Amino acid sequence: MFWGPPETVAECEARAALEREWFTKPKARREVAKRLAAFQLDEGVIEAAAISSQADQLERLDRMISAQQARLHRALDALAEYREAFAVRVRTAVERATDQSALAQLPARQKAG
Repeated sequence: MFWGPPETVAECEARAALEREWFTKPKARREVAKRLAAFQLDEGVIEAAAISSQADQLERLDRMISAQQARLHRALDALAEYREAFAVRVRTAVERATDQSALAQLPARQKAG
């Protein structure tokens, strides 16, 4: 087992292989878990290290997501306002059409009656 810096090229290559295989091979995951357990750690430490090493990018991504959400909410608000204004225009147009239809029918009734 190796705990400190790799002392040989072969040891360095073995560690690199173990790191790659950790993602796909259960045997490698068990080996890593065993090595971490020797230090009273678990795989959570790997996740914490990954998050910590990528904190800047994660923060940037979080800001981008927040900005997109704000744009989405503004777009939805604008859409709701448009729908409301459109509904008012449609109601007005229907009322005018109905009134004009009723007015057009009035003289015809008066002549017939």
